[in-house]
Amino acid sequence: MADIIVRVLEEIPPARELGEDEVRVLLQRHSEHQDNIPDRDAVDRIFEQGWVLGHMGYRPTVRRSSSSPRALWANLVLMSGIFQACKKSDGPKFKLADLPTEPALDAFGSQADDELGRRVMDYKSASYLEGDEVFWQLINEDPEFCSEVRRRGNWAARAIMKLVTKYPGQTILATSHGIAVLETAITHLSVFGQDNPPADEPIRNPEHKFSCGQIAELIFRKDKLVEVNFFPVP
Repeated sequence: MADIIVRVLEEIPPARELGEDEVRVLLQRHSEHQDNIPDRDAVDRIFEQGWVLGHMGYRPTVRRSSSSPRALWANLVLMSGIFQACKKSDGPKFKLADLPTEPALDAFGSQADDELGRRVMDYKSASYLEGDEVFWQLINEDPEFCSEVRRRGNWAARAIMKLVTKYPGQTILATSHGIAVLETAITHLSVFGQDNPPADEPIRNPEHKFSCGQIAELIFRKDKLVEVNFFPVP
């Protein structure tokens, strides 16, 4: 396992200048929602989070998102906050860029024909569990489901690495989902790089837990993950 610095921060720090061989990736988990519609309070908190990021010098020049409406909402609201902060600051200005969706960042249930996505919804309907609890129960009970979560995390990790290789020296914002994508992808990147992990390895490191709306800053140096900073939950 590589020596990677992992921090859980109580406040968003100023963005440090990237070296020539470094890339910053801001991984964002979507906000709280009801049937893919974000909660009003969650939207306000994410906008405020974006405002703070903008004032602290974060300038995403590349953006990707899951095609899920709750992820697209979160990405757009965060960027709106950053954009408004930059308009009022003395720092360099930038324009909102296009927002391509990335299939590798999609979670279960993003498509109507997603069998495992339907399994999540069926399990949720038949139990008193909500959110992440449903995923962990299925991971523990269903080997096929566990294998699919691992596969999709690996797929997302490879998509992130393609962005890192393609955009050296830049800041990338990628919005996706928690256990199904982000937590497993970070574990994959930090432990195995771009290689497929053994089937008996843990799906994710407990240090890599994402809450709704939370952002983790990943610093890559020479295409290797060297630093993970979990920003406070908005």
